[in-house]
Amino acid sequence: MQRIRRYADYDNQARAVLVHAAAAAERDGRRHLDTLEVALALASVPWAGAEALESHGVDRHALERLRGSGKPITSREPGLTADARSMLERAETAVERDGRAAVTRTDLLVAIANGHSAVARLMAAKGMSASDLRRDLG
Repeated sequence: MQRIRRYADYDNQARAVLVHAAAAAERDGRRHLDTLEVALALASVPWAGAEALESHGVDRHALERLRGSGKPITSREPGLTADARSMLERAETAVERDGRAAVTRTDLLVAIANGHSAVARLMAAKGMSASDLRRDLG
């Protein structure tokens, strides 16, 4: 199976989330994108995933309280933390496994939930599982 070309095979909404997250990180003086910025971007746009996050108490305020709780930056890929790189790889792998054409916002959110970041731990503590998100968001 052909490997996803990073970002080229993301749908427009998923790419917009990543652009929004990267801009927010840069605005805040951070040189690397982490899963927190991606989660904040996913929570900031009107869609079913944002509603699911909010209904479980994982809103922007809860996410903002996680600032500074992430792992140190160890990524070799410029602009991504190790957690963010792993999250994108999980999303891409799921798309390839399912034979779908593009990574979506749902793939990003499910990949965050399947990880080990502070955001993933918060989601788990609030009762949000990757399998429930995949089922509910499609």
